[in-house]
Amino acid sequence: NAKVDYNVSLLDKITLSGYYSNDHLYNSPEEKDAAFDINWQNTALSLGWVHLSGENKFTKLSLNYTGYSFSTLLQDKNPDAFKNDFYAYSTINDFGLKIDGQYINSESHTVKNGLELTLHNLNLLNNNYFSQTLKNDERIQNKYIAVETAAYIQDHWQVTPILYFNLGTRFYYFPVGRYFDLEPRVSGSLNLTEDLFIEGAFAISNQFLHLLVRNDVVLPTDIWFPSTSKINSSKAMQGVFGFEANLDNKTYVLSTEGYYKKMNNLYEYSDKAVFSTEVPMEDQLTKGYGDAYGIEFFFNKKKGDLSGWLGYTLSWTRRYFADINNGQPFYPRYDKRHEI
Repeated sequence: NAKVDYNVSLLDKITLSGYYSNDHLYNSPEEKDAAFDINWQNTALSLGWVHLSGENKFTKLSLNYTGYSFSTLLQDKNPDAFKNDFYAYSTINDFGLKIDGQYINSESHTVKNGLELTLHNLNLLNNNYFSQTLKNDERIQNKYIAVETAAYIQDHWQVTPILYFNLGTRFYYFPVGRYFDLEPRVSGSLNLTEDLFIEGAFAISNQFLHLLVRNDVVLPTDIWFPSTSKINSSKAMQGVFGFEANLDNKTYVLSTEGYYKKMNNLYEYSDKAVFSTEVPMEDQLTKGYGDAYGIEFFFNKKKGDLSGWLGYTLSWTRRYFADINNGQPFYPRYDKRHEI
């Protein structure tokens, strides 16, 4: 990764940044029972121009590119058994234009707004066998091109010296399927005393990309699938509430936070999925919903010869699908009961 900043003038700055990574995980070709070959690759480029219009206003224009590719190959080498192979790949190339602005209206209001336009180019495939033609035959590949537009506005409002709110909303439009929605969000903090304050937040968000995971395979098989006229965008509603306390003249910080998240339009492979190029991927998916909730504790010692922090999270994540697990709720791989 690399980043270059160039000050064109006292009021203008240009920034160029880039990132690239590649990971390759595989076992020995001499392995007789099974073989796996998994690749990840990420690329990001960004060109930005920041212009200061005055002491209380600036704008930023960004041109962005992100590239992601993932492929996984699982092969059964036992010639005497029914082969249970799996091959999948997923590539995403995004080209984006983004304009952000910030305006300090007064000591109590800081307004941010922006526009974003993104062109998504996706190519994906999953199949229950592997051959070299799968990589090169465009007739059996699933290609999607879509445009996503969004606009947002946000106000950081210092109501009083002890009370503030962050209010905002995002307008989201995804032409494929004509998905349009508002994503409101609000957060706030209230100082009960000089060393004790409470905080809370609520937000609604949408996502047009779905992460599809084979729960019957331990190795990574994740691919990203876009929303279509049949596959709805995911929607989440999340609430957070907690408090933070400074102890012993701000030597220690203790905070706790509880959260609940409701998720709709989640997709998984159905129990009848055949993982074949002969069956459209949309017909191999089933829709459900889920929730996630938990509580987090955080303790931080900031002063003295010994400093550091300790965190603990107790959480649950569940999924509800009529066509999976006989309609009974189940815990997906994201479920992690304890984390220290």
